[in-house]
Amino acid sequence: MVTALIVIACNYCVMNDKLLHQKPLLLYVLLLLSGVAYYLLSYHTIRENFVQVISLFTFLFAAYYVFYKSFSATHFRFLLFAGIFFRVLLLFSVPNLSDDVYRFIWDGRLMMNGVNPYAHLPTEIMRSASLTGITQELFQQLNSPSYYTIYPPVLQSIFWLTAKAFPDNIFGTIICMKAIILLAEVGTVLVLPLVLSHLQLPKHLSLLYTLNPLIIAELTGNVHFDAVMIFFFIAAFLLLLHKKIYLSALFLGLSISCDSNGSVTSVITNKDEEIKCEFVGVAVGVSPNISFLERSGIETDKGVLVDEYFETNIPEVYAIGDCAQYRKPLAGRKAIEQVWYTGRIHGETLGQTLAGKKIAYNPGPWFNSAKFFDIEYQTYGKVDAKPNEEESSFYWEHPDGKICFRAVCNKKDESIVGFNALGMRLNHNVCDKWLQEKKNINEVMSNLYQINFDPEFFDKHEKAILSAYNQQTGKAIKSTRKKGFALFNW
Repeated sequence: MVTALIVIACNYCVMNDKLLHQKPLLLYVLLLLSGVAYYLLSYHTIRENFVQVISLFTFLFAAYYVFYKSFSATHFRFLLFAGIFFRVLLLFSVPNLSDDVYRFIWDGRLMMNGVNPYAHLPTEIMRSASLTGITQELFQQLNSPSYYTIYPPVLQSIFWLTAKAFPDNIFGTIICMKAIILLAEVGTVLVLPLVLSHLQLPKHLSLLYTLNPLIIAELTGNVHFDAVMIFFFIAAFLLLLHKKIYLSALFLGLSISCDSNGSVTSVITNKDEEIKCEFVGVAVGVSPNISFLERSGIETDKGVLVDEYFETNIPEVYAIGDCAQYRKPLAGRKAIEQVWYTGRIHGETLGQTLAGKKIAYNPGPWFNSAKFFDIEYQTYGKVDAKPNEEESSFYWEHPDGKICFRAVCNKKDESIVGFNALGMRLNHNVCDKWLQEKKNINEVMSNLYQINFDPEFFDKHEKAILSAYNQQTGKAIKSTRKKGFALFNW
């Protein structure tokens, strides 16, 4: 009944938002009634009462629309602090639209008792342990007693801290958690306008977040720690804009560590294949920093545009390295090549030109190497994820799953096309030579020992690779390596 009266009383203001410019008193009335709506939503509404929930949210979003559409620069600070006031208003309410908070309390109390919350299901704890604060009453409030906790370490630290503050008082723990979320929300509300100003965007756009009823009700009202994640992310962005790289990286790391929905468990391919994992790395490449050339007259795209001699559109002005972008990329190559060995060849090629011997860029077979934690990775030539109809692929993998080797050849003449290796080092000079000579794969396999570049005393895998090759192809290729003391076998 009260909800219906609020909606009717404010309907005129909502439908006539231009009046707020002429009569600011209407703005204050609408803000006051919004506060009443937030109070009713948080203190006198149960989620089963759908009509009341939807009515209050309808009014709050209608008022939110009016606040934003009727924005005036003179009202900005007032609206900013109104958003903070709405959040403070919800500080002492018990979450009524979500019960996630009880899992937060559960995890915090487990840590308070010295129990790892990641190691045990709530159902296991109730069957096997008697711990301080772990009660049947709290267990009954959990919405996922048969699931392991998903909340990351930064949040677990907050759960532990609030549990220590109020070890036997659920309401006190909730207020403590809300206070932390409120601080994060105030930080976001105050930092957002600074970010927008730095980007030369209207600062009133921050009101889209500050006055958003769903943000206010769900984050502060229903205790969702996405608020902490958002604050760290916005703060990281602001620090990045001010060139505070290390601080920005720290805050971004904290932001990611607060996101309970970002835990990787597997990757789903476009073939619906699920690959289990605990870590996903994304290679985003390099963006050439060429902004200083904007008014130079030198033609640019993503990089500095050059011909096969690295000359720009301006005679005798050259560009090499990560910033160089080929106007006509070589077949099978990218327009910008940001790897160390192409940079070296760039320098060698341009050096010849500057010394009076003009030669075109010719990098030879593609090559790249990297190290994923403790696993070496190398690729030479052309090794597609899936060989085409004109190619055949041989693959060997060590039983421990950490070392593998792939060789791709042309089906017609069996000339080598490319190599991939994980967990073992290949000799760059030998691989490059064989690819340029289009060496027969049988000859490659019989001389496989020549491309091994692992340090002394490392296990050698040529014998196992050759055995697997013969088994897969039905051939009987033998190694050309002479028997004897390997130290003197060049």
